[in-house]
Amino acid sequence: MTPVLIASIAILQLATSAPGLPAPSRSDRPIGAESVEPTQATTATVSLIDRRPTEESKTKRLSMFVTSCDYDILRMNDRDLTPNRIDRLADIVQQKLGNRLSGKVIYVDHYVVYFNAGQYYRGGVSSHYSNGVIPQLMLGMASNCPREKTTGGWYDSSEVTGPASPFVIDITVSIDQKSYSIHKVYTPDRQLYVSNSARANDAKVLGEALDAASAGLASKIATEFP
Repeated sequence: MTPVLIASIAILQLATSAPGLPAPSRSDRPIGAESVEPTQATTATVSLIDRRPTEESKTKRLSMFVTSCDYDILRMNDRDLTPNRIDRLADIVQQKLGNRLSGKVIYVDHYVVYFNAGQYYRGGVSSHYSNGVIPQLMLGMASNCPREKTTGGWYDSSEVTGPASPFVIDITVSIDQKSYSIHKVYTPDRQLYVSNSARANDAKVLGEALDAASAGLASKIATEFP
């Protein structure tokens, strides 16, 4: 019998397939694993299957070059919070939609979290130069990077609500072969200093950011399932 793990918000099953669902492909891997099949989070009425690309759950600093549009953007891993992002999404969808998704399967195609500190640190580097084109170039890169030149974690200046470096969260799910997406920029009330993972005192802020993104996505889904 397939082992069943009981979580605070869902019953998690590791299975090669679910009744009535197509067998997952090799690309449908769970968090941090290469040889097992995707995680399925199930509530009384909602099932979520995580089929993100593996790299979306792994830490990576996109660039250390100050003139790159990817400078000091950190992709966050899946180990910084309990419950993890997939469980939190399942919980909030259940809270927002109740039994309106009864019998439906939500496929999580993308769920990636970035901490974009590029503008903050680029400003610090440029402050070492008193004048000339170098600081102008550095600060210009901070404000003029187009989305297409940024690997991930891009945001428009109108999306932030303060001077602190924001979390940028992109989620895409599929229900009945229709996609629902959200791009959420969450600005903390203070500057955080996130290295390879969120420190304990920053975990609460990261959790708030994830929950805000999940709630926004659930609201979009709710418009299709009144």
